[in-house]
Amino acid sequence: MSPYKLSVIVPTWNNPDQLTQMVNSMTRIGFFDAGDRELIIVNNGKQPVSKDYAHIMAKRTLQVVNCEDNRGWEGGLIEGLKVAHGEFICFQNDDVHIPQSEPLFYNNLVNSFKDDTGIVAPVTTCAAGIQSIYHQASPVQMTEVRYVIFLCAMMRRSDLDACGGVDETLPGGDDIDLSIRMRLLGKKIYVQPSSFLVHHGFSTGTRVKGGPEIAGGWNSREMSERTNQALIRKHGFKTYIEAIGYQVV
Repeated sequence: MSPYKLSVIVPTWNNPDQLTQMVNSMTRIGFFDAGDRELIIVNNGKQPVSKDYAHIMAKRTLQVVNCEDNRGWEGGLIEGLKVAHGEFICFQNDDVHIPQSEPLFYNNLVNSFKDDTGIVAPVTTCAAGIQSIYHQASPVQMTEVRYVIFLCAMMRRSDLDACGGVDETLPGGDDIDLSIRMRLLGKKIYVQPSSFLVHHGFSTGTRVKGGPEIAGGWNSREMSERTNQALIRKHGFKTYIEAIGYQVV
């Protein structure tokens, strides 16, 4: 039986400064001292991740998966899942920072799960919908929603496997896709304001694909249209509209 209750999977691509900030913030809240957690960094680029964090790897609470090429976000998650041991899986961006005032950040997410809970995500500084602390409807208590953004999102491994895992064939929108599939499984999705992190936002996507001002760039109109059409083809227009029409259930 695995000693790990939680596996946090972080794909990264040549982003050492923000990745170091993320790892340091996890260190400060005691993530690597809990004993029942592991961090899995999927190295899509050429940065010396194993060398940079050898002192943490010695504790056997950090694994590094080195990819031969850039597998992207979805492909990186799949590579991380191959070596993950946890009952709970947390998909997390490399451009997030957990404040030192949040020592119970992961505990609050794990403890939010009931039998019918599928995904739980924290509030943050940069996200679509009510996950953003700047949204006028940002919740003050745990709130059921139709989808969450996967800058940081936690789920049971068994539920993830039951609904088909990560689909890397989509051009984007994996968070909407998996939210839809989790709800079709009969599971509920929540935003948990008791957990908060800072999200710098769009760091890797913009460096890889260019910004929204570039045709086909990250968050560009072309990217959004391509993603929306892929989701509609997969789930049907009615299911897609029901998922994104209004976030709060």
